Amino acid sequence: MSRLVHEFPNPLVGPDGKIYTIRARGEETRGGHWEGWIEYLPQGGGPAHQTGRETAQSNYEQLAYWASGLTPTYLEMAMERAGVTASEPPEPPPPLEHALYDPARIRELHEDSSVVRIEVETLDPALPRKLVQAQELAVGRFRRIPGAGILVYDGVDAEEGRPSRHAFLAQFGSGNASAVLANHLWSDLHGEGATLRIEGRAVEIDNHEIHEALRGRLPAARDAPRR
Repeated sequence: MSRLVHEFPNPLVGPDGKIYTIRARGEETRGGHWEGWIEYLPQGGGPAHQTGRETAQSNYEQLAYWASGLTPTYLEMAMERAGVTASEPPEPPPPLEHALYDPARIRELHEDSSVVRIEVETLDPALPRKLVQAQELAVGRFRRIPGAGILVYDGVDAEEGRPSRHAFLAQFGSGNASAVLANHLWSDLHGEGATLRIEGRAVEIDNHEIHEALRGRLPAARDAPRR
C-alpha cells in the first residue's frame, strides 16, 4: 500500500487550467527498497493523476529526502508524465513580428489580448534581470514566454536605502496563457522576498493568486457583468 511521503506547499496550475495539490507518494518493494512517484490532485474535485516510478531509494528516509528536494520546475515537467494535459491545445501567441505582440507597440489598444502592468519590489538587482532573462536591464527589454505572451521591462522607481520597484508590461490573450504566465512569475519570484503588484494591487506570491489576478484582466473577464 502506498504512503504519503511529502506534500508540497504550493499548488500548480496545470495546462488544463485546473489547480493541483502536489504530493510525493511511495511504496516499499519486496526487496525492502522504496519506489516514489508524484501525485497531482485537482482542487476542484476529480481523480488524481500520478506519474510512473520517478525514483528508487534504499530506504524511506532517503525517499523523503529526495521528495523534499524536488523543484517547482521538476514538478511542472512531471505533470505531463502524470497525464495532465490541456483539454484543448492552447494556441501559441502570434510570432513577435506580428503587430499584436510587438514589444514596441505594447501600449496600443489590443481587442483580443490584455496588457497588464506588473510591479516587483525587491532589494535584489538580479531578480528583475531574471524575469526578462537579460544580462542588463533597459526599458523595452523583453522576454517571450512560449504559450503565454511577452513580458516587457518598463523601468524602475528606486529610492536610496529602500527596495527598488521594477515595472513590467505583460501581454497575453487567453486563460491558458495567463496560467502559463502565472507559473513563470511564481517560479521566478517565490522565496525571493519580493513584493508583487498587478495593476497596482498587491498579490500574494502564490501560483493560484497570481493566476486569478491575471485571468481577471482578460477582455472577457473585464467585460462580464458583475452580479
